[in-house]
Amino acid sequence: MKIYYLLRKKIFYILATIVATEMDVANFDLAVGITLSAFNDLLNQYYTDPPGANPFNGDVTKSISGIGNVELTWSVLASPSLVFSNPSEADWGVALDSSGQANATAGNAL
Repeated sequence: MKIYYLLRKKIFYILATIVATEMDVANFDLAVGITLSAFNDLLNQYYTDPPGANPFNGDVTKSISGIGNVELTWSVLASPSLVFSNPSEADWGVALDSSGQANATAGNAL
């Protein structure tokens, strides 16, 4: 995506330089933010009309010795979206931690 396209759509909020005080450890020259709904709108626009090759549909063929040609075809049927929320207990339990163990098995708290 080109930045001018994003700015034209008015989904970016550009914050001016934040002057750090003596007590402040953050010193930004530029900070950019976007609302969750605007980000999901952007994903939907990208899904509907990608600027180049469509990553949501495609195929690839590879030759594997002893098996022959294997073709992988994919098609994403709906626009992706981002959700900021806690996972369900079931999702958290099967997710892997940094050691590769399932959270439920490792006893990691939600």
